[in-house]
Amino acid sequence: MFDMAKTAAKIVDDILQVKEGETIVIVHDTYVPEKITYLLAFITSARGASPVLVKETAHIIGGQEPSKPVAAALLNCDAAIMQCKYALVHTNGFRKALEAGVRLVDMWGVTEDMMLEGGLLADVAEVNSVTGRIGSILKSSTTARLTTPSGTDLSADIKGRPVIALGAGPAKPGEFCALPGGEVTVSPIEGSAKGILVDPFLLERREIGYRRDPLKIQVQDGMVKDISGGREARALIDLLDKMGQSARNIAEFAIGTNAWCRPYESFREAKKTLGTAHVALGDNKTLGGNVDSPMHMDMIFEHPTVVFDDKVVLRDGKLVV
Repeated sequence: MFDMAKTAAKIVDDILQVKEGETIVIVHDTYVPEKITYLLAFITSARGASPVLVKETAHIIGGQEPSKPVAAALLNCDAAIMQCKYALVHTNGFRKALEAGVRLVDMWGVTEDMMLEGGLLADVAEVNSVTGRIGSILKSSTTARLTTPSGTDLSADIKGRPVIALGAGPAKPGEFCALPGGEVTVSPIEGSAKGILVDPFLLERREIGYRRDPLKIQVQDGMVKDISGGREARALIDLLDKMGQSARNIAEFAIGTNAWCRPYESFREAKKTLGTAHVALGDNKTLGGNVDSPMHMDMIFEHPTVVFDDKVVLRDGKLVV
């Protein structure tokens, strides 16, 4: 508990920068470890702020709207921590809180183990430096391409799209930090993504998780057109059928920038790991796109080669900028 408290204090003091007299909402659910929740609340209170804990039933995937009480709480605080099973980032409730100037920290999927080792204990300056370097290249780029040794080859138009550099904090008013920090992301222009996605090593839905069987996803005109393979393919087809046509949208193209993350030991840390890349399906409005979808799910790839315009940023998972 003492070691977890040190990490909790880092979140409260360094990332959220809680001040005396502030109201801090901590959203948690029926899935997450309550020890972490209470540590965050205790340290927030010790800083002279007022923690408000709001609990709801765990969602089945990222991108589902928060309950009305949670959405209202997010609009009536100075800052908020979201400690849930899945992310609330890609929801209208989250976006309204951003517009209201709330400082937001998303730490979905964080376990007690993650409070003790891995990406949350990273060197903040180093993560922010790598994130900033890649972000600066992406901001001046118009196209992105992802290839992998397993056969992935996806390209997309990103001209004019906002680039979001999610470093290790701090969170500023009207902005958010997603923990562990370490990601540069952009939303491709709708209809522009094309190619094939082959064998991501992880799909960010716990009922799917780390891939075991072959998986191929054909992409055309910015949408998933065909899925083939084994267990994961069947689960993905079923999920997209339930969530509707908007869930097939290629919503995000991103690179992990945190060398302290553990891609195979931690479900949450995988996409933040330096040397990985990920592509998301579904909602992209938080990232500056136009698709409002009831889900947002990342698929993470190992040993990627990533090219922005003609500049290679990652080659076989190795940073070359």
